[in-house]
Amino acid sequence: MVPVCQFDPARGEIGRPCVDRLRGFLQLPHFRLGNPVDRMMNAARLMIALTGAATAWLTWRWARGLFGERAGWVALVLAVFCPALLAHGGLATSD
Repeated sequence: MVPVCQFDPARGEIGRPCVDRLRGFLQLPHFRLGNPVDRMMNAARLMIALTGAATAWLTWRWARGLFGERAGWVALVLAVFCPALLAHGGLATSD
């Protein structure tokens, strides 16, 4: 459960005790246990990049097989400029 914080619109800031509570809340267990976070995140980013490349390749291959060479290239261009893939294709999150 996220700690509830009070926002002071007159000063435009969150109260200091609240910031300290949020900082404690955001320290996830895998960061506190001494795990190699840099290696874990790099491995996750590598897998996300490979998944994105495989998705583009499979899109091209599938469209080429169904509708021909030209349709394969059109499908590839549409896939690599897809807003959903561009926005979320590079995210390696801990959820």
